[in-house]
Amino acid sequence: MTISAIQRLPDDLLISLFAALADVYPAVTTTVDSQFEAVPRPSLCWMVVTHVCRRWRAVALEGCSVLWGQSLSAFPSALKTLLPRAKGAPLYFRIDLFPYMTVLHHLPNIGRLEGAFGSADEQGDYWIRALAEKARPRLRRLDLCDHKLRTNPSVIPKPLHRGVALNASTLTHCYLPRVIPMSAPRLRVLHIRAAWISSVREVVHYISAFPLLEDLHLCLPQLKADSTFKAIRHPLKLDFLRSFTNDSGDSSIVALLPYFQVPSTLNLSFSIDFNDDIFLDDLVTENMKAEVLKLSSHLTKSPLGAQARSHDTLIWDLWSPQRRSKRIALSTCKRSQLDRINDQGRKRGMIELNLDGNSLWPVECALHPALTTYLGSQRLTTLYIRFFDVEHDGSYVDNLFELENLFELLADSAFSTVTELIVQLPESRAFFSLFECLRNTHHTSLVLPSLARLVLDSRSNTHQSQTSRSPKVNSDFKTRAYHDRSWVSNLRTMLAHSDDLGHRLRYLVLKGLTDDRMSSSLAVDMNRLKSVVDVVVDRRTRE
Repeated sequence: MTISAIQRLPDDLLISLFAALADVYPAVTTTVDSQFEAVPRPSLCWMVVTHVCRRWRAVALEGCSVLWGQSLSAFPSALKTLLPRAKGAPLYFRIDLFPYMTVLHHLPNIGRLEGAFGSADEQGDYWIRALAEKARPRLRRLDLCDHKLRTNPSVIPKPLHRGVALNASTLTHCYLPRVIPMSAPRLRVLHIRAAWISSVREVVHYISAFPLLEDLHLCLPQLKADSTFKAIRHPLKLDFLRSFTNDSGDSSIVALLPYFQVPSTLNLSFSIDFNDDIFLDDLVTENMKAEVLKLSSHLTKSPLGAQARSHDTLIWDLWSPQRRSKRIALSTCKRSQLDRINDQGRKRGMIELNLDGNSLWPVECALHPALTTYLGSQRLTTLYIRFFDVEHDGSYVDNLFELENLFELLADSAFSTVTELIVQLPESRAFFSLFECLRNTHHTSLVLPSLARLVLDSRSNTHQSQTSRSPKVNSDFKTRAYHDRSWVSNLRTMLAHSDDLGHRLRYLVLKGLTDDRMSSSLAVDMNRLKSVVDVVVDRRTRE
């Protein structure tokens, strides 16, 4: 009997192949919503490939102990069968899939433990106390947070009993639904997804116990300053820190920032939470503006904001994280980083300021002074505006009607040096507000007087993949992205107005969707565009 080529592959190559597949397609239990209840359903993923032939199966059973240890949570009912295959490798347990006593029994061999608890969840506190009392010699990753829930700064967890402390010498990644005393000298990632009412002194002492931190996420509302606790005497040295996020919703974090001694490549992210009441009086609005100004002013003047002064690009993101909520995020970077941000996420050295509210009106009130203060010391040359699509309950939530007032802010002097404007909106009609703002017949001076390159992109900018949407919603996304004749006509009117005032656009780049039905009718309009701009680059794709 002849042996096929795939059966002659060396063992180490097969093990590497299985490991690569397990990394991309891990075997996990997914929760499928049926008509009556949520049903856990296992997903084989990488294991399917091990059944190509008997030899591949034998190699997987004998040489992939680590992968079997990572796959236990995919088949909780087959725990006794899979444990021997792990051969002592660190185990991965999901708390919701196994009985309480089973998890505690295997805790000495668990390398990764996950659960989903809110910041005031008594069940989460129960598990924290249980973990504090048991030995965990191999635990490297602990995640007890429900990441679908956003941290609420107004929800303060009750204190745990005294004496509860987590000592984990091997722990490197930790995601907690509350702050707890902890000893973890190897910790690299720490996320505390709950409000922590504390003083600067307490926070500095707590964080300084983790000198290897690379990623830190906290929620520190109402942080109390301490005039007797000097930053020069008690510096917070975190030489490896690459990302720090404070999700407290206020500006009290400025009391802690002077203590940081961190690399210049640190990513910073802060949030200001606006009052949930739609009917805000002038006093409340002014208080919110003061919070934004305090934080943005500190970032402009502090050593932590030094790298931002060399940034020439502002990324202006708009989206609705949840129904009836709005978020504007301002982040700065260098233009050379911009092309890689969409593919690889935030680059090193970025500073992000998030403004959250249930409507854009209070956010707009604070955005103007924030832009003036935050960007006053920078010379911006590129402005990138992105609107993220959000689908709730199977339908698209149209929030674009509020963009007109936001675009009015482009007339601010902070943008007078902008030479490149990139706008990505999920539907072509949303650009009408932009064109009206740039044309701005109410002012004799030009909006964005230095503008030389304009990029208009109507493709969907969404966190959802095309295949995950319903067919109706997916079709709706595509339809809104088409450039129709009225869209092009409004664009030409805006460019002609600028040309009449003596400022001719040099480059116009169009991105989006087109089809054969529209191509012929748009051809004439596209030629008319070339009469009011030097170079037109059409990068639209056909559907």
